[in-house]
Formats: sequence, structure tokens, C-alpha cells
Amino acid sequence: MKRGGGPENNGEIKAEGEGASNGEWGSLLNSQNERLHALSLSSSPPLLLSPPVSPSLCTSLPPPLRSSAPVSDDHCSGNGLSDLSPGRRNRQSVSKLSPAILSHLSQLSPACMSEIIFLGTGCSTGIPRLTCVLAWTGQACDTCRLALSLPPEINKNYRCTPSAVIRFAREDGRSRFILIDAGKTFREQVIRWFPKFDLGRVDAILLTHHHADAILGLDDVRDVQPRDPVSGRVLPLPVYLSATCMSHVAKQFPYLAMRHDPVTGDVPRRVSQLDWRIIEESPHVVYDVEGLLIRPLPVMHGEDLVALGFLIDNGRQRIAYISDVSRLLPETERQLTTTATSAGTEGEKEREVQPGKEIDLLVLDCLLPWGSHPTHMCLPECLDIIRKLRPAQTLLLGMSHEIEHELINRKLLELAHSEGIHVALAYDGLRVPIML
Repeated sequence: MKRGGGPENNGEIKAEGEGASNGEWGSLLNSQNERLHALSLSSSPPLLLSPPVSPSLCTSLPPPLRSSAPVSDDHCSGNGLSDLSPGRRNRQSVSKLSPAILSHLSQLSPACMSEIIFLGTGCSTGIPRLTCVLAWTGQACDTCRLALSLPPEINKNYRCTPSAVIRFAREDGRSRFILIDAGKTFREQVIRWFPKFDLGRVDAILLTHHHADAILGLDDVRDVQPRDPVSGRVLPLPVYLSATCMSHVAKQFPYLAMRHDPVTGDVPRRVSQLDWRIIEESPHVVYDVEGLLIRPLPVMHGEDLVALGFLIDNGRQRIAYISDVSRLLPETERQLTTTATSAGTEGEKEREVQPGKEIDLLVLDCLLPWGSHPTHMCLPECLDIIRKLRPAQTLLLGMSHEIEHELINRKLLELAHSEGIHVALAYDGLRVPIML
């Protein structure tokens, strides 16, 4: 497998005979009246997700591992983490718990008040696309016209590049903020959403890959770094990334990758102070990131590049975030569909398929509403994976301007009735409550 690769192919692959019907989805997309229905966007109801689990269902967890070093699957079994598999996790309903237990568990609710906030849900160009803004083709597409029709804060078709913040509270009650990707629209995302959602800083960064939509905002991280409360000194910010990604970041941002050396006489500069932490491209290793146990999920982003998704599992809910993918690797797919038992030796862990829904929330790349693409998944492929993994809830991101929010989302929501799968489009500014 060749790792690395050149710049992402952002060219759009049109269906054969553009505008021609391609089954039910093609007919839907060709209906201009339905696409323009989104003009009523501001008055449409918010996206309905599966009801969040009550915070009162939170249960005590063993103390999280404090080292930022990787934790092997065997190590997990020796720290009580093997008891937190989906088959053993506490999933009782409220009705099955006594009032005394409910009263006790309610005291633990602050540690469960977590959420994932979507800062960007568009493709690498962002939406609206400049080609439509400048009307190079003679007229902007419907989605881009809608993206320009209302302010971004209330416009589900206005999309920045993919990024999200995970907010959670540790035992000390203090919130932590984990950022996934800082791409070329990161500054805009901070201005729009950080004050609105009271996001005062970033405590750690997870990078999926080295393309512009994931790393070009690293220079702006300087203004959201935590500071020492006494001295006011900027604290180095941990950045978790693969070795391949690090090599490209060092070429793109040499002044961020190198460390000040007083012996050589380098002039200290006011730039982002980043603590680079190389992680393995393996789903069999777990990392403690500010108290969250995060497992890298290697995926193909085109056949010449391995990108990373991330599986977050602190024992309450399993959250999988895969923003740039064209194909799941077998080892990653197994990690999303199976749970390691306490038996087996390192590298030969026995696995068993647990019944029911393995993933509570799957965030998945979806570039186009039809067809296929060499570097990203498209809707038909996404639906195949969702039908196979059966997550409790799936949110799609990375959408191009071929996907108009209200139109496609209505069709996706019908799948809950027809197939029993819950899938919807994410949008910039969406907040989803989770339990960590």
C-alpha cells in the first residue's frame, strides 16, 4: 500500500448525461421545484435526531489512563476497560432502575454533559463554490444560490470545510475541547461558532490527513490555545497525527514544526505552540487524549493515501468520526462491527460479533448524492455501509453543492420508516448531545 500521495482530486464526477435520470435519486434531483423548496429553510423545523440518552443513566467508570502513550488492547483488559464493551455496558432503561439508584446516578450527570459540535460539513471547496458565486457557468446552481440567500448561522446549505469540536467534562468538572481538523476555513468557523457556543479554547487537536481542508488553519490555532492561569504563558497544544501527515505538515508549516533553539539564535515568533504527537495508523491502539480514549481508524482517501478516522469510546457511547474516506479498510470495518474480548494474546485478540447496534453515532463522508468518486464516498456507498454497520444514528458531512440540504434530507429521513436506519445530513452549527 502506497502512503502519502499528491493533492486531493476535488473534481466533481457527474452522472452520465448530466441532468438525466439516475433512478429515484436522479429524478428527485432533477425536480427544480423541489430543490427550491429549501427557500423556506429558515422556518423549517430543526433536524430531529434520536433522543439523547438521559444523563441519569451515566455509570461510574474506572479512572482513565493518564499517559498519552498508546494503550494496547491487552492493556485495556488489565485496567477494567474490557468490561466496557457494548455487550457489557450499562444500557438499562430508566424504568429498570430503582429510584435510589437513579438518585445516585443523577449526581454523576455533569460528567455526561458532552456534545459534538459541527464547525464545518462541506467538501474541500466549501459551499457556496466560487464557480457558482462568480457564475462562470452562466448561473449559480440551486444549492449555492440558497447558500447565499440567508446568513450562514441559519443556512444549512452554507458549509465550511469539515471540522468538529468534542466538548466533554472530566472528573474535575472542567470542560475539555477536542478539535478534529483545522482546515482553511477554521478562522471563519471560530468567529461564527466559538462565541455562540461558549467555546473558549482548544485543548487538543486530532488531524485526519494533510490536505488543505484539514491543516491550513493551524496557524490560527495560536488564538485558541490554553494559557497558564498564573503566568499567562501559552501552553503547548497536543496535536495527534500520523507520521505521514506530520511529514507534510512540516513542509507546509516549517515554522510550526520546528522548536526554538536558543543556541542557534533562532528568533522566537508568536506562532501556534504545538506539541506534535505521532500516532499509529492502526485501529488496535488506543490513545488517551485529555481523558478521552480514542482509537485511530485508518481508511483509504483515494487509493494512494491513508487518512484517519477516530473511534471515541469511554464506555458509555461509541462515536465514530470518518470525514475523508473512499474505502474502509478491513481492519477498520472489523473494529466498527466487533468488540474485543478479554481472551487472546497481543496481536491475536479473539473477537466476537455483538448483537444490536455497535456504534451509537457514525459521522461519515458523503460527497455526492449519486455515483462514485475516486477519493470520497458518495451516498450509495454510504448507505451500503450504514446498512451493514447498523449504527443507532448516522450523520453525513463533506457534501458538495450537488447536495441540497432540505431536499436530500427529506429523502434520507424516509429511510427510518422504510428500512429502520436513522441517517441525516449534518450542517454547520449542529450540536449533538453524546455521553462520554
